[in-house]
Amino acid sequence: MIDGGLRDTHIGVAAGRGWAAIGRSRAAGALPQGTVAVPITGLGTTLVGVVSWRRSDRRPVVRTTVEAVLAAARKLPNTRVRPDPALPVATLPRASGKMRRPDGTMPPAVEVRHLRAMLAVAATQTIGRAAERLGITQPALSRQLGELEHASGLHLMDRSARGVQLTPAGSAFAGDCPAILLELERILQDTTRARRGMEGRCVIAAVPTATTGEILSRLLAATAEKHPHLHLVIEEMATPLQVDAIGRGEIDLGLAHSYPALDKTGSLKLDLLQDDRVDAALVSATGPLAGRKRLTGKDLADVPFLFMERSFHPAFYDRIMSALRGIGLEPRVEGTYDGLRAVWSLSAQGKGWCLGFRSQATHPPAGTVLIPVTGFDVPWGITLIRRKTDVSETVRTVLDVLKGLANKRKGKR
Repeated sequence: MIDGGLRDTHIGVAAGRGWAAIGRSRAAGALPQGTVAVPITGLGTTLVGVVSWRRSDRRPVVRTTVEAVLAAARKLPNTRVRPDPALPVATLPRASGKMRRPDGTMPPAVEVRHLRAMLAVAATQTIGRAAERLGITQPALSRQLGELEHASGLHLMDRSARGVQLTPAGSAFAGDCPAILLELERILQDTTRARRGMEGRCVIAAVPTATTGEILSRLLAATAEKHPHLHLVIEEMATPLQVDAIGRGEIDLGLAHSYPALDKTGSLKLDLLQDDRVDAALVSATGPLAGRKRLTGKDLADVPFLFMERSFHPAFYDRIMSALRGIGLEPRVEGTYDGLRAVWSLSAQGKGWCLGFRSQATHPPAGTVLIPVTGFDVPWGITLIRRKTDVSETVRTVLDVLKGLANKRKGKR
């Protein structure tokens, strides 16, 4: 049984498990590998997106969010947003007031976001930098801080043109926030993993490559035959994000690129599932380089290199840059990206070139061609990431299936 989003549904279709409906706009673009789009006579269902909220929720942040969603929707073709839609009625919290609760108890209105807001302000000493760190607007952060002071009945900070100064109560509150958040995170991790195990669910994160698609297709077919009670949830996720997600308990297994120094904590188990090489460039199928049999560093010197930012994974970034300089290429980097699909799409549009894997030779991303680069060859592969201490019976069952598939593959060689 398959559970999850579009990614695992597409893999199930490619594995021959059945068919799935797809929108007209998606069918006109790059289709998932191993699938084709076929029109269905007489089927013409219109999908309408809606925005909804609780009628009783009067927080200003709700109204702000709804207004932003509607503004974005108005720019879309065939929009159906009314000129004067009904919006949430926002009510600002009072800055102070008596709290009707027993002394020494946690106010019920205090939420995790309030703790994170307080911690960010304590660390940065300014509303602007704290809002940037949290990824929210300054007005939204100010509202959260006001809600926290109102809920706790305490004066936590003094604002001035020079920044924010915590009061003694604010300093004490902020000092306890890290331990509270860590404990909440630990409880959530343990509870989430336990619930998944009881439900027979295993969440697998995977980088979006042809190799992982093949591995997952075989895994889905094998579990459907031998363990139909299992629910496999597949999520698309970049390698560095998988390591953090496993640590937080959000996923159970990861199919990741074989980056150097993946496990810095020693808490993970890494198994190489399939060898690969980074030895080629992906370029536009309609671009000037598309007809070449091989490329050199000189051929790529004036073409923008579509690559990640160094902070995303420093060790891998340095390894690739060193290999490129080894063939006399100082790559022209005009922008950085942290997703494979983003660079594949830009490469297909002729915006530059990106790294190509040997495993993509027969099925490069839509709109691109794979061309070997002379002298450029970096060992690569797909690695299975998991926790060393995972005791979930569901995860162990999935691991056994994966090991069986790997042994079958080795036996055929």
